[in-house]
Amino acid sequence: MSSERPEHQRFALKNLILESSANGISEFDIGLEVVSLSEATVQIIKYREFNANGASNENGEPPHCSGKFETTTGVYTDIMQTGTSVLDTTWSLIDPASMILKLDGYKELTAN
Repeated sequence: MSSERPEHQRFALKNLILESSANGISEFDIGLEVVSLSEATVQIIKYREFNANGASNENGEPPHCSGKFETTTGVYTDIMQTGTSVLDTTWSLIDPASMILKLDGYKELTAN
């Protein structure tokens, strides 16, 4: 793997739903950091229970998770914003011990 790890390449926290639960928790916020731009890999560098304080959106509803991790296949899908683009992404867990994901593909989402 490349050693490129620019600090400005950190992603904001993302929301993730597990297909099963870990200690009874199935929704998490995760922090991602770019491991290698050329290899399109990121690492989960932190995580916590999603919406642990029970916050609501402007409509009084709980927020929802956009990401989904399938524990049986190691596939993570999520909608991410990069600059002015919104992308529907698919990632594969390639290093479970280090929690590294590799981008398999993406589709730019556009307004109709």
